[in-house]
Amino acid sequence: AVTREGKVYKLYIDGTLIGQDASSSNTIPTYASFALGHLLGQSSSFRFKGNLSDLRISSNVRYTASFTKPTETFSVDATTKHLWHVGPDPHPSLLDQTESGKRITVTGTTLSHEGPYAGVGGLFFDGVDDEAKLASLPKNLTGDFTLEFWTQFGPQSNAGARLLTFYDANNATMLNLALSTDGRIRIDNGGGPAVGVVSSSSYHNNLWHHIAVTREGKV
Repeated sequence: AVTREGKVYKLYIDGTLIGQDASSSNTIPTYASFALGHLLGQSSSFRFKGNLSDLRISSNVRYTASFTKPTETFSVDATTKHLWHVGPDPHPSLLDQTESGKRITVTGTTLSHEGPYAGVGGLFFDGVDDEAKLASLPKNLTGDFTLEFWTQFGPQSNAGARLLTFYDANNATMLNLALSTDGRIRIDNGGGPAVGVVSSSSYHNNLWHHIAVTREGKV
């Protein structure tokens, strides 16, 4: 998980607080877009190889300290802005489970039937040309939010492989979650200079890991 409080981002992996960064002030505006498994405008660089599953965006800070990672599929509640499930059956796009009904469009990805828990699959990216994206996010993330999802991966061929990246209307990076070739996970603002948090441990062990990001307060 990654969290943000005031002007502080916090990164949680499997419920453990990894670190925080107080230097980034980027917010995610209304009508932002996001991409999964790749960097917009790049044909082959920064491609992610592995699985992603169950993406939820909430309008509150769900985690303020280390926590026990979820053991069942995410559900829609009063603070859920968006929720995309993966599986159990293949579908050309993923439908938001909230009233927004927004679809994540996928290209080339395949469904893995072994997700992080029963009844949920994984969306597999081949690290070559698979990708998924949402053209516009109908609800802004300029206030409190929690972003969380599951991922599973092995060693990466591409340095800086993208798990998830948010963009503004000009396709400038607002929030970036990426991997190093040795399996460390980082968050940053994608700007110049890019600032953020990098895990000290590697996670390229082909096990499912819960990632979360939160922010509290407008900036």
